[in-house]
Amino acid sequence: MTPLPGAQRFADLDGVIAIGDTIYATAYMTGTLYSYRAGGKPEVVASFKPGSADIGTDGSSTIYVPLMNEGEVTALSLD
Repeated sequence: MTPLPGAQRFADLDGVIAIGDTIYATAYMTGTLYSYRAGGKPEVVASFKPGSADIGTDGSSTIYVPLMNEGEVTALSLD
């Protein structure tokens, strides 16, 4: 495994996906969805209630975020 430069401060990650050259990850405890590109720093894409879990994608422009404590799934469009 090789650490991603600039991403050393990620914590409590639950779901991780890649769309193109961007990595998206959720932090379960805070409900934060981050994006990361090699050489950059993690950026907040969206904030949900705590409990955002494994995430999924349609492969191009939508991220599906299960909100475990709410019993819901949110679809987030990146367009």
